[in-house]
Amino acid sequence: VAPTGVSPIKEAQACLARGDNACAVAALAGKARSARELELLIETHRSMGNQSKAWDVMRTYLERFPDEKRAEGYRRTLGQ
Repeated sequence: VAPTGVSPIKEAQACLARGDNACAVAALAGKARSARELELLIETHRSMGNQSKAWDVMRTYLERFPDEKRAEGYRRTLGQ
């Protein structure tokens, strides 16, 4: 559990530094708001083999951030 006031991305990065992908997903799931947070959640799901969850987050990313740098790659992945 992260201390009060720690941002989701900081908490997720601390989890990943310990090699704990599940902790990183828990830190970001339902809390990711920025493009960077969603990117980290997508890539963590992918590294865990959770392809369908990664795709769900990609769709959210594309709705919120259609012009961000990773958007085109995510569109290709989703076949859009």
